[in-house]
Amino acid sequence: MVCAPQWYAERKKFNERNYLPVGMCFAAKSPTYKFKGFSPPFDGQNVRSMSYLNTGSCQFGISAAHLKAQNTFALGAPGCWTWRGDTWEVGLAPDSDKHDLRHLGKQIWQDGNMNTKWENSYYLGYSVASFKFAGQNGIVSSIPRITDESDLTEGEALGPSIVVLTQNSDNNTLKVSLKISPSKVNVDDIRFAFFGYSLATLDTNGDGLEDLVVGAPFYSSSKDSYDQGAIFIYMQIGSEYDPYKMEEEDSAPQRKGSKSFSRFGSCLAAIGDLDGDGYEDLAVGAPFMTVDSDEDAGTGVVYIYMGSEEGLGKDDTRQMIKAEPKLYGFGSSIAQQLPSIEGQGYDLAVGAYGSDTVLVFKSKEVVDVIWNMTFIGKIDFSKDECICEQLLRLCPCIDLEVCLIYHKKNVKYEDNIKLGFNITLSTVNDELFFSNEKTELQEKFEVEEDKRKCKILRVLAKPGIEEIRLFTIMGHVNFSKEEKRVIIDRHSVIRKSEDLPITIHCNASDISGCQSDVIFQYDILDNYVLMSSQSMKIHFKVKNQGETAYDSKLNIRSNDVFKINNVENDEVVCEENIKKEIECKLGRLDNNAKVYFNLSLIPTQEFLSSLDTHAPFFNMTAEVTTLSALSNPDTAIKQIKAPIDVQGSLQLIKQPSQPGFVYFNSSSYYKSAKEAKSEEEIGPEIKHTYKILNANKFSIYEADLTVHWPHTIDGKYFLYLMENLSVSEMYHSCHYPSGLVDPFNLKADTQKQGSQTHEEKTSALVGIGDKSPEYKEITCSFGEIPAGEEITVSLRSRLVFRTLKELELGTSVKNASSFVDLQITKMPLNHDPPPPSSSTINTKISYQNENPDAVVPVWLYIVSTLGGLLLLGIIVVILWKVGLAGYLASRLSLW
Repeated sequence: MVCAPQWYAERKKFNERNYLPVGMCFAAKSPTYKFKGFSPPFDGQNVRSMSYLNTGSCQFGISAAHLKAQNTFALGAPGCWTWRGDTWEVGLAPDSDKHDLRHLGKQIWQDGNMNTKWENSYYLGYSVASFKFAGQNGIVSSIPRITDESDLTEGEALGPSIVVLTQNSDNNTLKVSLKISPSKVNVDDIRFAFFGYSLATLDTNGDGLEDLVVGAPFYSSSKDSYDQGAIFIYMQIGSEYDPYKMEEEDSAPQRKGSKSFSRFGSCLAAIGDLDGDGYEDLAVGAPFMTVDSDEDAGTGVVYIYMGSEEGLGKDDTRQMIKAEPKLYGFGSSIAQQLPSIEGQGYDLAVGAYGSDTVLVFKSKEVVDVIWNMTFIGKIDFSKDECICEQLLRLCPCIDLEVCLIYHKKNVKYEDNIKLGFNITLSTVNDELFFSNEKTELQEKFEVEEDKRKCKILRVLAKPGIEEIRLFTIMGHVNFSKEEKRVIIDRHSVIRKSEDLPITIHCNASDISGCQSDVIFQYDILDNYVLMSSQSMKIHFKVKNQGETAYDSKLNIRSNDVFKINNVENDEVVCEENIKKEIECKLGRLDNNAKVYFNLSLIPTQEFLSSLDTHAPFFNMTAEVTTLSALSNPDTAIKQIKAPIDVQGSLQLIKQPSQPGFVYFNSSSYYKSAKEAKSEEEIGPEIKHTYKILNANKFSIYEADLTVHWPHTIDGKYFLYLMENLSVSEMYHSCHYPSGLVDPFNLKADTQKQGSQTHEEKTSALVGIGDKSPEYKEITCSFGEIPAGEEITVSLRSRLVFRTLKELELGTSVKNASSFVDLQITKMPLNHDPPPPSSSTINTKISYQNENPDAVVPVWLYIVSTLGGLLLLGIIVVILWKVGLAGYLASRLSLW
């Protein structure tokens, strides 16, 4: 299929000739490849009635994607409906001019399903891609523009975003199933980034769920850079038991263009599994990237990001491809999963529009190389058994078996060729050397696929070595010559080391007979804190009170899998072995030798998925092993229970009372709750709102909230509660005292709690005179509160002015106060909950002739000042009239 989005229809109207860029695509099938054009926005339309208001400017086909599962095509048309845009799904029926069509259409905009503001120029359909979400095949279509920046900061903007479209079975149209938007932290950077310029879908981490990559080539990460470009990763998460969702990668975007005007992310392509490791890979075009110097401005590059269990690789692991010789616009287009010409695997095709060129890069076969070094027996430094020509004498020696086998991970060629490998060995200590009399030896292996080949090599030692210490042979493998068809897998271990096994003499015939006596102790210095960077730190003390213990190791076994965070002793090397155990090499422990070290461990992600069933501690078995015999093995093994700290709480946040104060005038007339027919007749509305925030990185499983409500004073209604607690969307269960919520039905639509069998509890606070507010308790229980969740609890009431008047309280009641107690009842790992927290909201009551918050208006000062000046002027005029001014003048002249 080939599209021409600016294909136009000619319209003559009122003696004018207009060209409408409707857009058209052309499709053909093998083997004839006879192209037929189709344009759903244009087909069957009256050209005279077409305009930009409908389908006259659709630019149909500006983006296209093949939907393999449906064998249909997704096609974008961003110019439809005054450039709001549209997206089509087209099924090309064989040998027919009719096509199976469905699209969003104009109705989706008119009904308000996409946005409450009916605005133009969103460009829906600017980029499209095939996408399988929650097990349902669909389309992702981008909306790269915003029309009102204020909507973006308020979280109400439609764009920029990506919508997931699925088939609407009711009317054979497309519907919006999900909207994906960049996080609010990127508001300042994302406004003009053209988020959604390009799209790609692929399974980046091999979990069987397609993930989404969104290109934003005009993204700028600082004020000093322009059009660097970036890509945003959205991981699909969910299962048959959990709802599916798209989760933005932390600290997005993590992958950005390295230079201004690179426009990194202009093109995205899911290029298949290039290296055969089971994870799909991604190509990202930066067609305006300056490669080496300013003279190469606009030449462009393509970056390859490899998939892995953790997702796409980061910028520090990406591979850069540039065109040789120099081309312009290289990376403006990249083929999606281009099959290799050999019929197996994938190649890479990159377009350079500025040079009218397409380059095809042939992928290589990736071979997994497995090799090892194994010493045969042990070397006895006391025995000279082999000829050392360099020294003209006999020397201690040992044989080293080196074996190699390889396997193709992505087969492209059926032929089975021999590959040449070089294994280079070297000694760390100059006391050891090889049969070539040097400390380095290179051995060539010619190997067929899946056929293991071994060689026996000899390692010699200088005579007279008395000090027994660690001797190591290092080795690495590579191709013996440049291979154009194959490459070694990046996951293959190409460098290895092997310690020299040494025969040691003690009071027994061999090392195993040496009677060591190892005493082993530990102290837990720091507990692991759940979901934090603080690791568990254990201090180990190992002492040998017997004969030398050779090749001593401390092994830590546990059902949990740990990662080593730090080892505080340069002479102790700790690593994870093939059994997922922590192995710390202590070396040789002579009589009375002591080894002290601190080991910091942190659990892997597997632990975090088992919080519901995990014990509140880590169970570990630590054991010191040695090649020597242990005379007291029980002292070399310990069972460790390392407690897990859970540090967390719920934040109880009170909101300002609405209103902050009310004014009571005893001369005003208000009814009692019993006499009133509507809530307005008893007094002003007062609303108290509390918020509960889980700011932890883990869920709180259960919590109780107790609201103490000032219901009455001396048996008369004080704060008359109008309705049940308003609680934001969160599973909860509340119990109310009978008669607490609007017992006189002053609010017509009052919905009372279905069960009000909770026993009434009345508790008086410190007295205000001899009349104190009497409180009733509302108890609410909450289920699991996820990390980052915020719960809003609101209580709406009316202050009963009649009670203040009837009880003649004067001004003694200063506030209408509610208070709440929040108690966590269940923490992860059944950890002890933190102490309860409390909060109080006060609504101030101001009385007649006592309004400290009242402020004299400015206009009153101005009027008073002007009035005084006017009065002074009148007095001066009167005095002048009665002759006072003349009298004063004459007296002054006489003087």
